[in-house]
Amino acid sequence: MTSKAELGYMIESCSDYFQLDWNVQDIEDTSEYLNAEFFFLEK
Repeated sequence: MTSKAELGYMIESCSDYFQLDWNVQDIEDTSEYLNAEFFFLEK
């Protein structure tokens, strides 16, 4: 994982794969949480 955009893409892919029916806000919120807790990406 090298960027916030890549993290967002990965979350969106997982959402599609697991058929979670997430909207854009769900993906952004999850991306922000995971970045703050685990990835610490700045870009």
